[in-house]
Amino acid sequence: PYMLTDLIHLKQKDGVPLWFDLILLLSFALVALACGLHSLRGVHVWFERTFSPLVGWVTVLCSLGLTGFGIYLGRFPRWNSWDVVG
Repeated sequence: PYMLTDLIHLKQKDGVPLWFDLILLLSFALVALACGLHSLRGVHVWFERTFSPLVGWVTVLCSLGLTGFGIYLGRFPRWNSWDVVG
């Protein structure tokens, strides 16, 4: 999902059509989003089978919440992982 926030950098540049940059950014971002959702589905299925459906959904919701918070920290306050740890 973080890659979708790169659309804020989309600007008209000399020699490159805006539609080309938009399609390029969206194609990479949507592939990354699909891969992330596929991975999350695998985690959900594993937790659901190993523990219970409730634990599977709690894991998914916690993961999505932490992901959203991480995207916020990376995009707006511009924190990196070493800023949080160090």
